[in-house]
Amino acid sequence: MQRSELSPAQTVYLDLLRAGGALLVLFGHAAHYFLPQSWLANGIAQGVGVYIFFLISGFLITLSVLQKLDSPSYGFGDYFCDRFFRIYAAFVPALILVGALDWITVAEPAYQWRRDYNLQTWLGNLVMLQDYPVFQVLRRLGVPDQAWMVAPFGSARPFWTISIEWWIYMTFGGVMFFIVRRGGEIGALGLIALAVVAIEPLYHFVGGFGQCLTMLWIVGSGAALLFHRFPKLRARWPRLADARLRRVSAALAGAAIVFMAGRFFATRGEVYELQFGLFLALFVFGVLFSLSGVRIGGGGAAAVGFLAAYSYSLYLIHHSLLDVVWVERPDFVGDPLAFWAMILVCNLAAIAFWWLFERHHRALSRLARGRLRRRRAAVVAG
Repeated sequence: MQRSELSPAQTVYLDLLRAGGALLVLFGHAAHYFLPQSWLANGIAQGVGVYIFFLISGFLITLSVLQKLDSPSYGFGDYFCDRFFRIYAAFVPALILVGALDWITVAEPAYQWRRDYNLQTWLGNLVMLQDYPVFQVLRRLGVPDQAWMVAPFGSARPFWTISIEWWIYMTFGGVMFFIVRRGGEIGALGLIALAVVAIEPLYHFVGGFGQCLTMLWIVGSGAALLFHRFPKLRARWPRLADARLRRVSAALAGAAIVFMAGRFFATRGEVYELQFGLFLALFVFGVLFSLSGVRIGGGGAAAVGFLAAYSYSLYLIHHSLLDVVWVERPDFVGDPLAFWAMILVCNLAAIAFWWLFERHHRALSRLARGRLRRRRAAVVAG
């Protein structure tokens, strides 16, 4: 089957979404700390940013897997290496950095995260148990808070989304490589393992903080499936030309803006809810499909690509940087200059963090996959 490729404009657009999502979260949190009376501090910016992350994650991960699924040389082990190092190459250093930053302020009365600043919580975050559904359900049932109910580590409050992403990755990989690829043939142990890793994605399908994060990830996944099958659809229906597709998609994106605005006012500014998330998805992917076949390049594209490259690092470390300055310099609160200074500091720190750690994830994955394939070859030869 002919492979469906992203146009240059679509690639830049997805990079813009990645960078924009991280910046929305940063602006929202920075306003919460340093401009608490401003409209930016109402939580809307970071809510939209998180929704964008999950939508484009579902799209990009699914498209990548669909393009490789027919290759016998790419299996679940390769997928696991790709996903593991994409998350952990930056996540482990971020855990260490947060531990160091919080150590500076943990003795200060203004420090808010003392309950979650300990080795047990650090290890729980390392294995992606922060805000695990079992803990949340027990709390809702009235069980008193316990030390083993792992929350995000210290001041790293955005880490709650990282565990959701991780367990979605594992569930999706299990479904695609052990069920779809094998035509539904999966043993009892495989089903048990899949059920265990699916606990968190199922909980966040229509619940949890954010209400529908797994559902939005699946919406992004569905958009990737549609995109992947477009060459075959075009062959069957020649009227699906790029020009017609662009017009229809642009019209849907325009309608989505109206729907989002209506929902926003109807809920009095609530964005963490399903209908707003679905309208946002219609806008995001309406614009994406409207850019089909469009070419773009130059310095602007490179700049957007660079902003997107360190967006994950920015997401991981910004909140702790904001927190340590807020604790140490309470006189900065209400100062617009301090707000903008922290926006700059967080971006510069994230660039350095990306250069030191995150940018190596592909090389680490290639190394791990190479060792995995050599081990497979040795087993076959033996």
